[in-house]
Amino acid sequence: TGDDTDATIVADKQGMLYVGSEWEKNNARSKEVGQMMKLDPAKPDDPLVWSIPDQKRLVGELRQLVRKIDVKGWLPPKLFEDVGEDLDAEVRSFGTELRSTERQLQSVIEMLKQFRPFIHDLDYTFRTDHLVAETARLSPEDRAEFGFDVDTIDWRSYWLDVQVPGLETWSIPILRGEKIPDDPRLPPAAPEPPSYDAPDLRGATVPA
Repeated sequence: TGDDTDATIVADKQGMLYVGSEWEKNNARSKEVGQMMKLDPAKPDDPLVWSIPDQKRLVGELRQLVRKIDVKGWLPPKLFEDVGEDLDAEVRSFGTELRSTERQLQSVIEMLKQFRPFIHDLDYTFRTDHLVAETARLSPEDRAEFGFDVDTIDWRSYWLDVQVPGLETWSIPILRGEKIPDDPRLPPAAPEPPSYDAPDLRGATVPA
């Protein structure tokens, strides 16, 4: 990895390793591969499968090549008349996809920089003793509705479905100097039911 690797190394089902590395030595290798990478331990001489900066660099270079494609200038006039417009549209669409991918990779890099103090540099311990104690005091009905148990949190779902989409919507645009969307308007409150005074039935008789 070129630098200090003291974060947890994660392996997938294929045996590939996902590594987070600290920029401490700041040498040429660490600058080349960056802080997040995928390694193939079956290839010790060349284990790097991909890294975030490496992917971003390749996508950027490919996008620059695509921008230089001159379909009209490269194709014979007759061939351009037959397929040129469709081919030119495909090239422009591919360039747009590459630009979007490059921005997404930059968002990942920015997010890693923001989270580095919390996932690598500092060793935090979060305790929920008070919440657990208060949950234990609830009735079974209230516990089912309001109880808190950190062991039941699906952290994968939280990161993929809540945290990362939230960062992409509300935080990453601010880092780029972009405007974030306005909060959606709340639905109008339901009208209150009409109030009326119930009749006084004391002393009333019910016909047989």
